[in-house]
Order: sequence, then C-alpha cells, then structure tokens
Amino acid sequence: MDMIPSKLIIAYDEVIKQPGLYILRMIRDQFSEQFSEYINIDLLQEISDKDMDIIYASRNEANPLKWLAYGEFDYDRNYKSLHHRDKNMYMSMPTTSLYEHLDSYIRAFFITDICFWTRNYDERVDFDIQYMFNDRTNKMKYITGPFDMCIETVKPDMVFYPYINDIWDIVRKHESIVFAIPSYGFNMASESLLIGQTDDDENVGYYPVIQSDKPRFMG
Repeated sequence: MDMIPSKLIIAYDEVIKQPGLYILRMIRDQFSEQFSEYINIDLLQEISDKDMDIIYASRNEANPLKWLAYGEFDYDRNYKSLHHRDKNMYMSMPTTSLYEHLDSYIRAFFITDICFWTRNYDERVDFDIQYMFNDRTNKMKYITGPFDMCIETVKPDMVFYPYINDIWDIVRKHESIVFAIPSYGFNMASESLLIGQTDDDENVGYYPVIQSDKPRFMG
C-alpha cells in the first residue's frame, strides 16, 4: 500500500519556543519595579529557573501576566508590548521538549511539509526557523494568517497547537486531523471540564510540555 504524504502544522509560540516564559524572566530581571504593583514579582524572584519552567507549564491562565496578577490590569496589551520589545527574543530562548522529536519528522520520508505557524508575520520567528532548520531540510515552511484558513490551505494530518479553548470548533470540524495539545495547566483544566460532554474530541491528544522528575501543579 502506498503511504500518504503527511503534513504538519506546528504553532511556534508555546510549542517550539515559549515567549511567555521569556517575558516573565525579562520582567524579573529588567522590569520588576515597574510591574511590582501588578503581578507577583516575589514568586519570580524566589524560585530557580528550573522550578520556573515547571510552574510555568502548570499555570492555569494562558496569559502568564493574568496568571500572576494581583488584580485587573491590561494583561494582553502589556504582554504584546513585551513580546515585541526584544529583537533577539526567539534566538535567546531554549526550545521545548517537542523540538527533540522534530528530527524524526524531518527524517520520515512520508512527511512532506512541516509548517510552523504564527498568527502574524514575525521576522524574528522567520529568522529563527531558518537558523535552526533550513540547512537541514527543505520540508520546513513558515506560514501566517488565521489558523482556520491555514488548516484549509495546508490540509494537515497533524496539528500542534497550544490553546485548546481557541480551536474546539476547528477540532470538531476536522475529525480526520490529529490535534496534539501541550499539557499546560490551563489546557488540562479545560479538558477536564469537557469530559463526558462531547464525543467530538477523540482526535485530540495531550503531551508533556517538559520532562521533570518532580512534577507539581500550581493554580
């Protein structure tokens, strides 16, 4: 039997690299005074980088500023501002555990396209992809635009996406696609609330964000 070529879409942010984690460290190291009345700076300063990785993966809010907030403020605007601040942000970030598995996708002859996605074009991501991958394979592509439109255009067999709440409609519409979701705390909370309510999410699987010898959950 002939093997069907496979295509992957992989969201870059929070799947390959974690801008939110970088931003928290940026706040801790550069802007602690400016944010001290809005978020829990003490937590960021008291824990090691290794523990921060674990706690960050366990958080119960997608926006880490909202997760650490003392009260209401414009989490999204501040996150976006910090996200665009450092031109070397992506180059300075380590990769997540999924990166270690990309070699097997690259070597698999039946995988023809590995499409890295961000909602809007970011030259830092474009450069980062070229730096890490383009000397190894021509399978890698960088795509942007509304996620549902990218799904329709690429027609992937598997999708890696970091926020399950954002794509339930897409999941239910495309039952033949496997959706791999990193097990951030907020995703697992959403998944547990939906158990037994729908049978349409059988094509959704969750995978560990990090490998740790001391797992913990913090709300």
